[in-house]
Amino acid sequence: MRHWSTAILFTIACAFAQTQTTSPEGVASEWDVKAKMAAMASDVARVEDLLARVRPKEWMEKGAPDAYLQQLQSSKTSVQLLIAAAEKVAKDPEKLSASLDALFRMDSMDLFLQSLKDGVRKYQGPSLADDIARFIADNSRHRDMLRQHSVELAAARENDLKVINAEAQRCRTELSRKFEPETMPKPTPRPVRRKTK
Repeated sequence: MRHWSTAILFTIACAFAQTQTTSPEGVASEWDVKAKMAAMASDVARVEDLLARVRPKEWMEKGAPDAYLQQLQSSKTSVQLLIAAAEKVAKDPEKLSASLDALFRMDSMDLFLQSLKDGVRKYQGPSLADDIARFIADNSRHRDMLRQHSVELAAARENDLKVINAEAQRCRTELSRKFEPETMPKPTPRPVRRKTK
């Protein structure tokens, strides 16, 4: 029993040691991702000034549905959630789930803003609608960066898993040789004596 627990620990140690020595190739450096996330959060925060100029209560006097009030609030909330997600990516740039969360938050924010922009154009005027459209277009570079970062992280994680699997297999092979029961030499057969009468 002791041999098997030692064998399992040895396998885990081998695989862990191998992953510690491999660097995620193709993934942007930590400081670069942090700088990009700070820039993205700063750029995204600019839309709050645009949203402050949206007046859905005045639209309702022109026949707009009151759903635009909720849409404005949802847009503001999505902006805050995206900024928080960007901060999480900045804290842990190699965490794939954080990067994907930020990417999905950005898509959600853009959907709310696109819909709100149409209401602004119809009930408030083209100037603010154009400003929101410009923001969405400018923001696409951040989406592209997040998408690229997520793809790079996913590829790096896949590579890590392949390395871990190969190293674990190598360690298992070594262990099976090391802990193989020693083969006993075959006893030499005794000559058969014939009974004499």
